[in-house]
Amino acid sequence: MLTVNKILQNYDSPEFQFRVCSQAQSFYDASTQELLDQPHISNHYYFYYLVKGKSAHQIDLNHLEILDGELLFICPNQVHSPQREAAENVFFKLYFEEHKQFLLKEHFAFLGNPFHTNQIRFSNNTSSRIHLIFKTLLELQQSHQTTPSLSLSYLNVLLEEFNLAYFSDVSQSLNTQEIGHFMDFKEYIYQNLTFELSIEQVAQELGISSSLLYKIVKKSTQQSPKQYLASLLVIEAQRRLLYSPISVKELAYDLGFSDPSYFSRFFKKYTGKSIRQFITDLSI
Repeated sequence: MLTVNKILQNYDSPEFQFRVCSQAQSFYDASTQELLDQPHISNHYYFYYLVKGKSAHQIDLNHLEILDGELLFICPNQVHSPQREAAENVFFKLYFEEHKQFLLKEHFAFLGNPFHTNQIRFSNNTSSRIHLIFKTLLELQQSHQTTPSLSLSYLNVLLEEFNLAYFSDVSQSLNTQEIGHFMDFKEYIYQNLTFELSIEQVAQELGISSSLLYKIVKKSTQQSPKQYLASLLVIEAQRRLLYSPISVKELAYDLGFSDPSYFSRFFKKYTGKSIRQFITDLSI
């Protein structure tokens, strides 16, 4: 798996702490862009806002099609496999490193991607504002007389627009406290991703009851906590089978399964394919 952290760091701006580009003004040379067109992983947040056109991407194993006025965003350590950009597409791209979140005026909850989606849609009015903010950020980046604090102010406004749109669909069903509990649940699951994890233990660690945790996760994902954990285990298993040379036995033990045969049955239950068939399909 290609890791592009060092490549992207060569283009980081110490003054502005992030980078913006467009179809008309790219800051990558041809060789770097060729690398970024391959499946890769990085420690950057990546935002792709499509003003006009159509763009296809694969995030981990999910295929997404981005249309006019939509945003693709990718979190650190996700695998991104873009298709080659169409010449007629009009877009903006934004990169910043995960550890530079401390520069933001507040914590933007969507950056944790609690609902496991990489696509955000906007209203027409919001799309117009986002387009204008991106244009302003690009102009500020190119100006030698701009202070970093001004650019960061516009970046915060842009991320606030993303944050509001990300949560707009769930704000009617979950209150702020419930969203916070779900984000804590997801973070704990990711940090302790293993089949042996007890949902009751997770609830205890979060300081809430198992019944409340079930209610929140069900409302957020249409899955029970156990089903959500299983889906993350399957995604991680698929990712490793796709991008790393690992045996099924080793993978099973890494994910907390004491019996590799049971892991194989578990994988088939949730994917509809045996591990062998999954690997065979990847090679076609």
